[in-house]
Amino acid sequence: MKDKVLYIIFGIIFMLSPFYGIALAIWAGDIENYVTPYKFSFLFGGIGVVLSYLISSKLKPIVLRVNKKVKDYSQLKLFFAMGFIGIFLLMGVKFNSLNATLQNTYKARITNKTERQYRYMSAGYNKLHFVINNRPVEIRCHRKIWEKENIGDSMSLDFYKSKIGFDYWKLNKK
Repeated sequence: MKDKVLYIIFGIIFMLSPFYGIALAIWAGDIENYVTPYKFSFLFGGIGVVLSYLISSKLKPIVLRVNKKVKDYSQLKLFFAMGFIGIFLLMGVKFNSLNATLQNTYKARITNKTERQYRYMSAGYNKLHFVINNRPVEIRCHRKIWEKENIGDSMSLDFYKSKIGFDYWKLNKK
């Protein structure tokens, strides 16, 4: 009976991990407005992959003992890794925002607007472009804001400096 309960628990965790991994990665959607979004994603996603590998290696004997039908454990490791990538991206965003302080507020004019519409079941994006201190800045925003603002309009942007090195921009709602 105890083995059957373990089998069900591990089965649920492993099989649902791609779904909650993707959902958590989407929920951590503020990454696009980071100054270095790719470095952030690779760092925290990489931590998730490494930890998922270590944990799944420790769980392998238990899973194989509970379910003797498992022939290819690498697929379960991959599922587990997808879940951990999402978890660590979300944790990284939350940790970074807790360790960031408002450095400066800038008033800037919108120099350009870009919109990307994808096909069915794919997300698009809306970006506002600014020039601050002679440097281009792109801010991903909600569609309602993107539709309301025009090129040449002035907006307030907040720049947050993070203690862990992943600075980011936010539209000031005022």
